[in-house]
Amino acid sequence: MAILPMVSAVIYDFGTFKQGQEINLIQICASCTSNNITAILYPNSTVAIADVEMTPVTGIFNYTLSGSLTDNVGRYLVNGIGNPAGVNTEWNYEFYVTKSGENYSNFNFLPMILVLFAIIFMFSFLAVSLAGDHAFISIFFILLSLFLLNPLLGVINVMVENGFSNSALMGQLEVFNTLLPWIMYGVLFYILTYILIKAVESWQTKKKFRLGLKGLE
Repeated sequence: MAILPMVSAVIYDFGTFKQGQEINLIQICASCTSNNITAILYPNSTVAIADVEMTPVTGIFNYTLSGSLTDNVGRYLVNGIGNPAGVNTEWNYEFYVTKSGENYSNFNFLPMILVLFAIIFMFSFLAVSLAGDHAFISIFFILLSLFLLNPLLGVINVMVENGFSNSALMGQLEVFNTLLPWIMYGVLFYILTYILIKAVESWQTKKKFRLGLKGLE
């Protein structure tokens, strides 16, 4: 465990933990006689606990955060104060809680989401454009879209479950996570129905044309 500095403009990352896990929060300071946590903030910036004393063990100060306080996924902020060499000094660090305990904080999901959306849109557009005389090709493209929809929804679900919906960019993602599958599947099945209707209409038109040609013979 790295020594966490008492004074720093940088907020250090203490690690990533599983949702509901008990966490030992530490601060290392050999010259301190006390270290207190002034506040631990939830991912939504509300206060989880405040003004608690850390337990000293040979220069390492520890506070065990109950698993009941790590139910929310996302970024937690720990603020504290110690007295190295008798001088009161503030410190802070952050940690992340995810459903799996895996760290996704440095992974940029947005390009993957945009690429999958673009491909699904392109395949859906081709499916509609080719509906009628090329029904089988249209159905092939719509099936590809349905196939790609699962990984797209999976990526969005990982983001929501691991606290990325707390960011400004993904602020509304958690709401859409419930509605999006129904909307996307609904749109694609609507397109599939449209393709089948156009295919039937094309078949009927060709049948009438052939019947008309026979009538002229």
